[in-house]
Amino acid sequence: MHFIFRFALVLSPILLLSPARAASPEDRYIAARDAAIAKFAKLSNDNKINEVVDKAEAAARDELRGQLTAILSQPARPGFASAQLNLDTLYRGDMGFGMLDGLRFDADTGRDGAKIGEKRADGSFVEPKAHIIVTTEPLFTRWLHEHKTWWDKGSKNVPQ
Repeated sequence: MHFIFRFALVLSPILLLSPARAASPEDRYIAARDAAIAKFAKLSNDNKINEVVDKAEAAARDELRGQLTAILSQPARPGFASAQLNLDTLYRGDMGFGMLDGLRFDADTGRDGAKIGEKRADGSFVEPKAHIIVTTEPLFTRWLHEHKTWWDKGSKNVPQ
């Protein structure tokens, strides 16, 4: 009986001091993303958005792309450009905010076979004919839950 009691006394501090659970790569990505969103929300609220801040926001998105590239390790895809972060912006309220966390591969050509980015006769630019978005199941599930009530009442939200 004394042996069990002593063993429990020796073992309990070890169990208490061990880390509960290391953060997953997705958790670290989300923490970095949320920190960047908070940073740019503060700057936006303080009306301090300028060219320097926009460059910092682009650099933050590049860093997030690097994290997702490491998590997803997706190869290049024939007929598609290199992977880009699917998030268009880290500024709350901007069109494109809150998009699915993932890597987006845009087709090299448009619907009419023209090269992406070329200007048409009407002045419009050629858009990719297709996109591939790659994410993880935990990131997709988190996105679904975050978008359960994303839009105002009366608008359709993401099906759960």
